[in-house]
Amino acid sequence: MFKKIIATTIMTTAFAFTSVSNAKGTSEAFGKNVVNVNITEEEVQAAQEAWGKALIQISKDFDSKGLKKATETANAVLSTTIHGDENG
Repeated sequence: MFKKIIATTIMTTAFAFTSVSNAKGTSEAFGKNVVNVNITEEEVQAAQEAWGKALIQISKDFDSKGLKKATETANAVLSTTIHGDENG
């Protein structure tokens, strides 16, 4: 079950990032063209790769060391993602 959840999450995340990267910085919002220059396509691709690697590591930790280790890894990844550092 956990692997199915991870696979679904990876596919959903990949779709979301692909949609963003295919937009090439523009999107349609309320009938107006919006240009976002705050994040580059390379940054989106790097985030996608890092997130995918993190999901794989969480799955490996679950398989080899159980739910507690997988939860610790997930919390560390989220803390780093949200706060931008490893201090939580």
